Amino acid sequence: MNKKIVIISQKFFNSKAKIFSDQKQNNKIKKTINVMGKTKIKETLTILFFLSSFLVLVIKEGECDKFGVGVILGDPTGLNGKYWISKTDGIELSLSWSLVKDRIKILGAYERSFGIGAKIDFLEELSFFPGIGGAISIGKDFGLGVIIPLGVEAFFKKVPINLFLELAPGLEIIPETSFALFGFLGVRWIFK
Repeated sequence: MNKKIVIISQKFFNSKAKIFSDQKQNNKIKKTINVMGKTKIKETLTILFFLSSFLVLVIKEGECDKFGVGVILGDPTGLNGKYWISKTDGIELSLSWSLVKDRIKILGAYERSFGIGAKIDFLEELSFFPGIGGAISIGKDFGLGVIIPLGVEAFFKKVPINLFLELAPGLEIIPETSFALFGFLGVRWIFK
């Protein structure tokens, strides 16, 4: 009887500790949202609206070759997608979290691929890509900048996976002018 009471009380207190931990995390998220303020949210939504409108126009004009969705690991870390509007040109968008500056990062870029020509049995294609794009930061302050992504990506023959390594130097313009550098390894599932 006493063992059952001890086990039940341990389970009860462990569940309460987990709930308290979850509430602490929720409070941190609420504080971050409050710091952003309504004005910054409106600015961000306006920018996202114009960016998505631009993407819709580009996608309508292009010939969809493939689309990929995946994750990136590095700085920033998060979700990533790329839409190829032709065999060589694509639009990449990342919604991620910067571990260095502790804020949300939205990266978008137009990229052009150049085949490297390496003959590797298990690869369908290996290419180098430069690009140009923008970066939005949301956190304690709102940030806006320009990036120049450079990377290498590989497409595999037997599985619809795209593996890539990207380095994106940039210039943050708002709230103050400063140099920025992003780098990450990513993987995407490709839909043709």
